[in-house]
Amino acid sequence: MRRVKLVWFALGAGAAACAFVASNWFFRSTPVDQAQTAYIVLAEPISEAPPDDDHVVKDTDSIANTTGQLLRDCGSRVFETTFLYDDHGATADFPIIPENFGSLECVINAVRDQDIGFEVEVRSPPKAADEMRSASNAQKN
Repeated sequence: MRRVKLVWFALGAGAAACAFVASNWFFRSTPVDQAQTAYIVLAEPISEAPPDDDHVVKDTDSIANTTGQLLRDCGSRVFETTFLYDDHGATADFPIIPENFGSLECVINAVRDQDIGFEVEVRSPPKAADEMRSASNAQKN
């Protein structure tokens, strides 16, 4: 008689443990490894070479000169320009962070006035940048 009660007790404890594990597995929150940042990605306008230049592509045609200058003129403190490669055009990546809040309105107005293509992307910061930051902090100490 006692053995039957112990079997049912063990089965109940096992069912409760399974329910606990299953609920933790189904309702767990996804961990956030890194904070994400919104970027305004400005597409570099395509400039055509003058006819007397024999359409020779120079190195300066492969980088984001116009959009980079626009960001500098607006007083942006942090931004990154990318170069032209394969199927990716030259861009200027403007992160929406506190250091750039003062220039945000100017950038948006200039992009609209100059009819520059843009898109907003949300990204995690690159790991290389984090490693460089931690290395520079280690050198300061």
